[in-house]
Amino acid sequence: MKMMKKRMVDFYISKDIINDGTNGRVEWTFKSQAGTYLSNQNPDGSWGDVDYASTTSAANGRGWSPYLALDRMQSMAQAFADPNDPNYHSKTLLVGIQKALDYWFKVKPTSTNWWETGIGKQLRLGKIAFLCEGYLTTTQVSNIIGTLDSSPHTIDGANSSWYNQNYMYRGLLLEDARIVRNAVNAFNVLSNVATTVTGIQSDMSFFMHGKTNYTTGYGRSFARDMSFWAYITSGTAFSFSEAAIDSLSSYLLDGTRYLVKGDVADLGMGMNGPDWPGYTSAALTFYEDPMQWMQTANPKRAAEFASFLDNIRRIGTNTSNGLDKSNMTQWQTLVSSHMRDDYGITVKMSSSTVKGGEWRTINPSGYNLLYWTPQGATAIQRTGDEYRPVYPLMDWAHVPGTTAPYALTKDGNFNNPKTFVGGVTNERYGATAFDFNKLNTSGKKGYFFFDEEMVALGAGITSTNTAPIHTTLNQSQATGEVLVDGSPIADGTMQTGGRWAYNDHIGYIFPNPTDFQVKQETKTGKWSDVISGSSTEAMTKPIFSIWLDHGVKPTNASYQYIVLPNKTSEEVGSYASDNPISILANTSSVQAVRHKSLGIAELLFYQPGSVSVRDGLIVTVDQPAMVIVDESSAPVRISVANPETPGITVNVTLDRDGETSTTSYTLGKDTFTGRSVTLNEGASIDDSGFDLAYDKGATASSSKGNLFASKAADLYRTSYWSSNDSNHEWIYVDLQNQFLINKVRLNWEKAYGKSYKIQVSNDAVTWSDVYSTTTGKGGIEDISFSPVSTRYVRMEGVEQGTGNGYSLYEFNVYEAVPPNLAEGKPVAASSSRAANVGTGYAVDGSLSTRWGSNYSDPQWIYVDLGTSQSIQEVALHWEDAYGEAYQIQVSDDATNWTTVYSTTTGDGGIDRISFEPVNARYVRMYGTKRGTKYGYSLWEFKVYSALATAPNLEIS
Repeated sequence: MKMMKKRMVDFYISKDIINDGTNGRVEWTFKSQAGTYLSNQNPDGSWGDVDYASTTSAANGRGWSPYLALDRMQSMAQAFADPNDPNYHSKTLLVGIQKALDYWFKVKPTSTNWWETGIGKQLRLGKIAFLCEGYLTTTQVSNIIGTLDSSPHTIDGANSSWYNQNYMYRGLLLEDARIVRNAVNAFNVLSNVATTVTGIQSDMSFFMHGKTNYTTGYGRSFARDMSFWAYITSGTAFSFSEAAIDSLSSYLLDGTRYLVKGDVADLGMGMNGPDWPGYTSAALTFYEDPMQWMQTANPKRAAEFASFLDNIRRIGTNTSNGLDKSNMTQWQTLVSSHMRDDYGITVKMSSSTVKGGEWRTINPSGYNLLYWTPQGATAIQRTGDEYRPVYPLMDWAHVPGTTAPYALTKDGNFNNPKTFVGGVTNERYGATAFDFNKLNTSGKKGYFFFDEEMVALGAGITSTNTAPIHTTLNQSQATGEVLVDGSPIADGTMQTGGRWAYNDHIGYIFPNPTDFQVKQETKTGKWSDVISGSSTEAMTKPIFSIWLDHGVKPTNASYQYIVLPNKTSEEVGSYASDNPISILANTSSVQAVRHKSLGIAELLFYQPGSVSVRDGLIVTVDQPAMVIVDESSAPVRISVANPETPGITVNVTLDRDGETSTTSYTLGKDTFTGRSVTLNEGASIDDSGFDLAYDKGATASSSKGNLFASKAADLYRTSYWSSNDSNHEWIYVDLQNQFLINKVRLNWEKAYGKSYKIQVSNDAVTWSDVYSTTTGKGGIEDISFSPVSTRYVRMEGVEQGTGNGYSLYEFNVYEAVPPNLAEGKPVAASSSRAANVGTGYAVDGSLSTRWGSNYSDPQWIYVDLGTSQSIQEVALHWEDAYGEAYQIQVSDDATNWTTVYSTTTGDGGIDRISFEPVNARYVRMYGTKRGTKYGYSLWEFKVYSALATAPNLEIS
């Protein structure tokens, strides 16, 4: 523990400020100003400019005055603990700290906001205790420890990481190994993909406040805290589990990294205000330290963390973040990212169930400047300096990538009522669809990504808004001349007809001659113009803008343009004269593009239909779907996604002059709704099962280079584990709990197992065979066996199939569960608070939609199974508004009900409720006491019969 505490103190004193990733300060305080804070202190330890009686909430950019006292104490404690500071172990400074603490606990400041009283003050008091450890009185230490959490916390994402951090402080201050171990175990849980709504999601993004995209908001503070403790504990008896380190690393490298190219790509997060003291960008503020900490915590991915770190440290230069040929859609939070060595493009979206953000700052005029930032906004980055220097000067009615009324709004709704929102990817190329309807303006927006370019299409653009409708291609810091068809233009706005425009090494190409607007102007402003209470220092910067004007109240308007990043003007001009893009369709039904040089077609079918891709090839789908057809090599590879219908089956038919093939996909559901699947032409797959091994890490007998075992259970479909070139190699996954399983899927890379076994264990020491073969042929192998209860699952190789060891793209494990009898069945409820939380959403098979009742007791919801059936289990997936007291009831007529389960201690999350088998047609949740001030809200209401399969296999 002494090593852990030394590491903590060394970091706390390393900078002039303490960067703990939190906001709410009244003003910044500095270690170098400790003497000033001491000299301005009153004799009783208070400060005259601190209102200790203030109860103001520090949410949304406001400050809570008592924080200023704690922050000054922190800075004084930093100076006291720093051997290189002139105030090191100063008795006078220590007395000042002690007096300030005594006064704090005498007056006991409080706030109307729970965060200040439950998390914020504890984070500061804990650091003061460590920095002054051994020098405070017993009473002072006891007072601080008394504020700290007394139990671990795991269910609420970033809030849980903060609570748990305070619990860890308690354990370390008391030097209580049990508490420290419990805190680390809680950190291990928080590092995993969340089983509740908030926290790390299955696509390595982050939700907070329900299904609100906060990867670069709360998720960045979460990343700081979790990586800090992974570093602090590394190499000690209290280190994180390997699976937790793997998952946390994946969140940072396979999730967050897609949203950072030099600086954070999320335009909404750019409006958090000016950079923190000592940091020159948002990316450095939140990710510089974690990238260093994680190199220590996870040496096997240290090179990737170093590459990410180098990219954000070299902001303003064109460097790689390590993702050189990568495309990813985060299907949970609805962000698409396309990364190449020399550029990155992200698209941020929202839907009826996913909020793209929240109104977290206060504009002097009351406008919501962030309104359009999750509505198809694109960030086009080469160096990371495109947007950061000019955020306060931007025209926030011209958010890059959006199609919107040209007017600011005070509306605070960050959702979008449409559902066909997301993307398809083969992890190198991808296409993204954004069906939207905001402020009486609707349309379809498609984004198509290739190696050198992004193609953008818009169709069906219709509006009744009284403002003109603009599609903004970009708005950024101007660098160098603005060119149109090779000729420079003067400052100011002008109507321009042409084929291409250019600024800052980025070309904007119109396949057909198009009228567009370009503006280059030098603007002066300050942060306080856009965020109340922010910096009043003036700044002057040149701004470049380019947009299309669709006029007022357009009907069925459209657009098409190509973005060509990191090119010279000569290269852009040459490309505009002869580009490799064929626009196959651009309607409200289908948007499709083919890259002739690559042999890749990307198609967005908003409804079933057909597209002629080239002479002799027609692609047809029988369901709405996003599709990539890759003809660059044999066999043809086809990628498919559908973001709106869980578990949907999509058939893709290729017709070559009458010769047809059909590739069939049953797509993911629950938290994997919207995830892409890629198959060889003519194959089929059922991807609707829930993979228990996903993101759980893995352990193997050997690994070649960086082809680690964890890659067989990670986010990517194209990454893989590879063993040494010998016969008896193995890989196993720790499911981290006991599960009844009956199926394993092995997706082999080229090096497959000819002879191998599937084995199970409860301790990873003694193994039992559940399957063996001597005739393995590679490809995708689905292996079923009698249900068995186990925690560990292993593939043990006996004989290689190629002589190159064993390689697995994916090692999937599936739970033995009967079908959910409630899915898709009729449902009724006592109330539904709004149309977007209607009853049917509780049984649609999606964890992205929910039912929500009125805010009163009692409330109920029941499902009609259609016929009387034997049931013995119900699963309730609660949203934040859960039932504290409720009953599960059954009936054959929906009038007379029998209670089979009741509780008065519900705590939300997922309630799995088992009872003696009973025959019933109707199953009801009857809530009598809400757990929050809101109503009752269920993501899913599932009903199960007994598992009608063979008896469990005994494990020796």
